[in-house]
Amino acid sequence: MMKLRPRKSLEKMNVEGDESDKIGVPERKAKRSVLGDVSNTQKQQTDENNRPTKKSKLAWKQTEVASNSETRDNSETTKENAEFNESTSTKRRVSARLLAIQERERKASLSADSSKSSSSGTKRSKSKSRTSKQSKEFESWLKKDEVLSISQFRLCPKDFNPAVQTEGLAPFDFEYKNDELKVSNYITDLCQNLFYKENEYHPGKYLDRQADINGKMRAILVDWLVEVHMKFRLVQETLYLCINIIDRYCAIKAVSRAHLQLVGVTALLIACKYEEIYPPEVRDCVYITDRAYTRQQVLDMEQDILKTLEWRVTVPTAYPFLLRFLQIVHATDLQVHAANYYMERTLQEHDLLAYPPSLVCAAAVILSLNNSDIYRLEKIRKPVLPGIPSNLLDYTGFDEGRLLKCAEDIAKHVAEEPITASRRQLIAVKKKFDNRKYCQVSSDVRNPVYQELANACRKVC
Repeated sequence: MMKLRPRKSLEKMNVEGDESDKIGVPERKAKRSVLGDVSNTQKQQTDENNRPTKKSKLAWKQTEVASNSETRDNSETTKENAEFNESTSTKRRVSARLLAIQERERKASLSADSSKSSSSGTKRSKSKSRTSKQSKEFESWLKKDEVLSISQFRLCPKDFNPAVQTEGLAPFDFEYKNDELKVSNYITDLCQNLFYKENEYHPGKYLDRQADINGKMRAILVDWLVEVHMKFRLVQETLYLCINIIDRYCAIKAVSRAHLQLVGVTALLIACKYEEIYPPEVRDCVYITDRAYTRQQVLDMEQDILKTLEWRVTVPTAYPFLLRFLQIVHATDLQVHAANYYMERTLQEHDLLAYPPSLVCAAAVILSLNNSDIYRLEKIRKPVLPGIPSNLLDYTGFDEGRLLKCAEDIAKHVAEEPITASRRQLIAVKKKFDNRKYCQVSSDVRNPVYQELANACRKVC
């Protein structure tokens, strides 16, 4: 084991402490030696002649740095004090000037108050009218969630005013209240306005006034436009607007059969510019006609069509009515595709221009709801055909007899495919809906039968 050495006394170590340490401190016989050369904070040792010992270079540098920092801090504080005094004096001067200016303005306003006492009354009345207007707007906003009566939300109200907004929602719009794309707060006014303007922009049957074209030529043109519509992958609204532009133009001007395709492709170009985000270019329209017309001919025809129609391109087509009616009856996906197929098939038929677009849409929806083959594919056993839904009939206000007659004409045209003089079948619409995207309704689902609808209406009655 290791042995500990005994402590040595201060006398034997011959180490003297500082005089400051000896004053008032009793001497102890046994005291631990001072570590003089380790501590940097110890006092300077003195020799027998009371002379300070020599410092090391590091100690001298530390003392110089400390002294320099102290002098620098003192100079900075003096500068800061001077700057603070200057800033306070300038602030006092500026505040005094501002007070003088405010005093002058106050005196001027007091003198002008007497002259403006009459005008203040009018300002108060304006502010009151403003607040009352805001309160009325807030009350109308609260009324938007109210349920409308059938006389208010139906398609053809008695006292319709396009300038007045209908406050509230129809009963079948509450489930789509939080869907921004359904615009539930405005859909009632939108559909009423479309129905109000429908007859103004519906051309009706016009081919009896044309000398060089007939219904077969129009059917060929529409069949070709459906193929172009699929080729360019355009939206549904574009096709309906294109057919509407063609019919309105041909109802006003005489068109030769040589320029009928030019009218069709130019109408498609106008509809694309109106509906599409990326419409096709003029050179695409020239190419799709196999260069039968030049670029300048397309541009000239575009100007002629727009001038003839007085630049009225925002028109009520059949498509928004179709979407609205399908929403009201809560149609399934297969019924939606079937109704769209029947509607696009009616675009080829000139005879159906005798009915307004809204009536044709309602008839197509009724046919899709009363097709028993759709219920078979949806695996519904012993389905009950609804006939004409009461909510749809109340909403539209159409005559039931006229609605059934239109549905009979649609079912007849869907069942028979149009054929040209050269015995070529016009089946572009059928090919379009023979796709998985549309559940292949044109091939897997049986064509609508009018007798099923008539029998269902008798049972309901």
